[in-house]
Amino acid sequence: MIIDFTHSFKDYHEILDFYGVWDYECPNPECGAKQHPMRRHARYERSLVMWDADAGRLKEERMEILRLKCCSCGSTHAVLTMDVIPFFAYSIQAFLALVSLCMAEKSSVPQTGEKADVSCQLLYRFLLIFHEYAEKLMLFLRMETLWEGERNPLESQILPLLLGKSPPWPQSCFFQKFRSPIFLHRKSTVSYPLRFGSAMP
Repeated sequence: MIIDFTHSFKDYHEILDFYGVWDYECPNPECGAKQHPMRRHARYERSLVMWDADAGRLKEERMEILRLKCCSCGSTHAVLTMDVIPFFAYSIQAFLALVSLCMAEKSSVPQTGEKADVSCQLLYRFLLIFHEYAEKLMLFLRMETLWEGERNPLESQILPLLLGKSPPWPQSCFFQKFRSPIFLHRKSTVSYPLRFGSAMP
């Protein structure tokens, strides 16, 4: 799997329309080639749930995903963008927006679910994922000198810091620090090992 932090859902057409030389490295750790020439292999469709900030609600988009094949080892890899959480239907913006609504003052999960027209079960899952990432996010904020207090920030203070920066931050920086996309939540990787490559800006 290749995550391109220089592109988003909005300009994915640039990836689909590109027929030149790909500068991505093959994410397969078993690929022994010093250079990783890759070629177009296939496309597939998937849904991505986005957050419409103007309307204050979720919206579902369909997008085509390009797969590339490494000419050296023959492995194939989907090319995702900075706003896609691998193996997840919701974009990172939608995830953060819903968690922010749940954590807002005088708000609750049922109220947020009714307002955003999503199930409480989904929101509780999002909050669980966010809570599981909280410790790593606090470390990340300190590493990026975005939090310098003696005590760790409250979980509710993390969100404004994450949302206060324009893309591709924090996704690309987080990936560079921990070699994993932010909020990736996949417990079993036996049948599909997680192998990430990235075209860093």
